[in-house]
Amino acid sequence: MIKSIVMHVIDGSNIAPMERWYYKHHSAEIARRYGPWIQRYESWLPVQTPKEAQEYGWFNWRFTQIYWRDLPERGAKGEYAFTPPPYWLKRVASTFIPGQCSDDFKGDQLLSNEKYVLRWVQFIRYPEGVNKEKAEEWYVNTFAKEACQHEKMYRFFSSKTIVGLGGLPGVWRDCDKPFLKGGKDLQWDRISEMWFETFEDWRNFVITNPPVYTIPEWAETNKFPFLKLGEDFISTFLLEQPNNDFIAEKRIYL
Repeated sequence: MIKSIVMHVIDGSNIAPMERWYYKHHSAEIARRYGPWIQRYESWLPVQTPKEAQEYGWFNWRFTQIYWRDLPERGAKGEYAFTPPPYWLKRVASTFIPGQCSDDFKGDQLLSNEKYVLRWVQFIRYPEGVNKEKAEEWYVNTFAKEACQHEKMYRFFSSKTIVGLGGLPGVWRDCDKPFLKGGKDLQWDRISEMWFETFEDWRNFVITNPPVYTIPEWAETNKFPFLKLGEDFISTFLLEQPNNDFIAEKRIYL
């Protein structure tokens, strides 16, 4: 089983029409067309995020994950094309990861009633030309161990992405493809999650009292995450409970 993850950036003034499109059209079309292949189809609306956290490549709309039993063949295959959204999406980031995380670094003994959960989900891409095996060695065996020393960050797990699968199956009409104003970004190396109880705890971990890190030789900046924010490092903040389970719901919008 594999899992697809998609994050979006939209113009915040268009939230109402975009929510109607996603709930009334897009999610229903995905669930109807791909239901036989899908185990779970869940979506979150990112939480209100402080300005300093938004600087870490914040994606402000719909974080969606689908667990696939298998991927269907690409193409129309006798089905309708997808209904386009009413406004351009400024940016879409999408990737595939294993159904279970590749690396569980911290917090595996946690019980569900012990702490509040503020999820910081991160898409990570190593700089062009970097030896990815060495970058992975640094991330797993150096960075992760150093990050785990900080008590305010109490849960940390991560997955290497699955390369070569392209985007999700489905057909958009050629005349509708410009709605992806910024294009789809499919090239990512790792997806990570860090959990905190509050944004103040996040701020302590990232800004006011960060761990002492071993800076990699390929670092694009001299501080965590050592990557270009908004380009090679993007993120969003979620709560633990999804806003929607689109396989279980009837999706009656009004």
